[in-house]
Amino acid sequence: MPQVSIDLTKTQPRNVLYGAAYAAVFILLAILVAISFFAVPSADDFCNADRYATHGFWGTQSDLYLNWGGRYASNAAIVAFIALGDLQRLYGLVGALAHLLTFSAFLLLTREILGERATLPQQCLVAGIASIVFFSGVPDPAQTYYWLSGTFTYQLGNIALILMIALLIRAERALVRQTTALFSGLVAACCALVAAGANETSMLLALLILGIGTLASIRLGRPAAGLWATLTAIALAGAVAAAFAPGNFARMDVLDSTGMLRPSLWGAAALYLPWVVLRMAYWLTNAGLWATAALIFVSTHSSVQSFLFRNSQFDRRWFLVPLAWFGGLLVLNLLGFVVNRYPLPERAESVVYLLFLLGWFPSALIIGHYLLGNKPAPSGPLTRPLLVAVLAVSLAGSPNVFEVYKDSYRGYRYWKEMQARFATLELARNSADRNAVVSSLSRPPRTLFATELSTNPADFRNACMASYFGLQSIRLGNAN
Repeated sequence: MPQVSIDLTKTQPRNVLYGAAYAAVFILLAILVAISFFAVPSADDFCNADRYATHGFWGTQSDLYLNWGGRYASNAAIVAFIALGDLQRLYGLVGALAHLLTFSAFLLLTREILGERATLPQQCLVAGIASIVFFSGVPDPAQTYYWLSGTFTYQLGNIALILMIALLIRAERALVRQTTALFSGLVAACCALVAAGANETSMLLALLILGIGTLASIRLGRPAAGLWATLTAIALAGAVAAAFAPGNFARMDVLDSTGMLRPSLWGAAALYLPWVVLRMAYWLTNAGLWATAALIFVSTHSSVQSFLFRNSQFDRRWFLVPLAWFGGLLVLNLLGFVVNRYPLPERAESVVYLLFLLGWFPSALIIGHYLLGNKPAPSGPLTRPLLVAVLAVSLAGSPNVFEVYKDSYRGYRYWKEMQARFATLELARNSADRNAVVSSLSRPPRTLFATELSTNPADFRNACMASYFGLQSIRLGNAN
């Protein structure tokens, strides 16, 4: 694995433009964290809280593994959070932790890539940009960042994957210098186990990354080949434990009994490739991706060129990187079509988007250098300021971020309505008729709202909330 040095000395924030970039990034991150405290529990959150109240921590782990699913890492994380105390009072920490850990993971990855070529403030800026670029592209921010059951399943897997990659880079360098990589390798192994046990998409991506890394290391005779192979074996063991859990088969029986409409096998096969292309095209409409890639290109031109060119000729073997990237995207998207003949759920597509981002930047550099050849990178006095301006505008105005602005006030109304609903349920618990009817919400915030109750009291979302509040039933209707 070559070490690519990125020189940011020409992009130090010494003027108003770069100062504005710092301010924009960290103000946006602060807003993303702040609205977390308008989020409230729903659906599976109440199911798991009720399980914990009945079985305790370890009993709930056993119940979930045997009867619901083998996602051992996410199951443990969700129930551990519930065990902290009052779920409703602490719920705002879910989104705050998700953003903080995502930023921290990107910061570690940034530090491993940039090394001493960038100051800590510059590394923080890059990590902040990466965090917002990721948030701006996830298909469902609510279920990825602000819903306990989604966040501790999918974003937990994403964070574990980023950390695993960063620690593998650190271990690679340590082994090249013939120093110990034991600590980095052990933590990377833990991250691989978490990714394998968080959700099936993260599991598959971890196996793809580690498997390809193992083959490449062996082929190139890298000192870390043994480490890659060991982590692959560890991740595979975790994947087997997760995939063959009895709860997976029990859950499949439940899903099959719902009578969900599915396209035919041939219909799913015909839709698969167009879906992958359309999803990638949608992500590529984000001007921030292009601006960021261009900034990286002009800032790393000389150092990256030394890796990609041999004897003044482009080394075409580097095309294996974008090919492997696109192949990985095809494999991850195939998972949904194989299991349900549909695309992956939007919360699971956040894992696909992570792979998209991780592969986009090196692929853009490789293709850009191939197209430019040995010519110098554009370096006019306005090049970087214009790219920074485009990046700042695109980050601040992306659809997901724009929804956050609106949800800063819609979220408060949503929180107040949900507090009123919870108060109604508390009163109903002490009444003679413990069957509650609650009114619909008005304009729920897209960023925070995961799911709503049903008019059918037998719906699992209703049943779990009813059990949590000690009621016989809850249904959506005219509370008056």
